[in-house]
Amino acid sequence: MVFVGLFFASCLALMFAVWYSIHVLYEYRTEYETLEAERNNYTGMIESLEERNSTLSKIAKLDINRTGTASDAVAFFSQVRLAIETEGMNLISMSSGQNEKDMKLSLSLQGTYYSLAHLLASWRTMPVAARITSLRLKRDRNAPEDFIEAEITIEGMSNAE
Repeated sequence: MVFVGLFFASCLALMFAVWYSIHVLYEYRTEYETLEAERNNYTGMIESLEERNSTLSKIAKLDINRTGTASDAVAFFSQVRLAIETEGMNLISMSSGQNEKDMKLSLSLQGTYYSLAHLLASWRTMPVAARITSLRLKRDRNAPEDFIEAEITIEGMSNAE
């Protein structure tokens, strides 16, 4: 009878130990998942800040002391288009001014915020002088967080001005 009592007590103690171990492991797993989620969040924030710092450092290194003017509208349009392609923006539509000598472009672009920032910086360093007369940004709720659409009007300065 004593052996049965000791066996029963040891079984209860073993069951309690297993239950307690499972309970502790569950708490550790919950804490691990919380820490993993925080790590992923911080990693994303760090990557975003690194990309922002890269963009800002590229903008800071710009040489904007140029006074070149475009010889004609085609030269201006090609410089604008080259910058768009170089910076990885998607050109949705492009329309030019009323006449051949008018160096004004209306652009519809899509891409990431940082690509747009790089594009604006590239336009400032083009060999021809240009100014942005309008800029409208739009964000689609279904698109990724940093994806934007931009409506931009850019004008070039010709030799005749």
